[in-house]
Amino acid sequence: MFLFFDPLQCVSRQLFILMDLS
Repeated sequence: MFLFFDPLQCVSRQLFILMDLS
């Protein structure tokens, strides 16, 4: 598993999770 901490990546992830929950 390749993990890299990127602000944009974090934001996109949050948005995808929010859209999935709504």
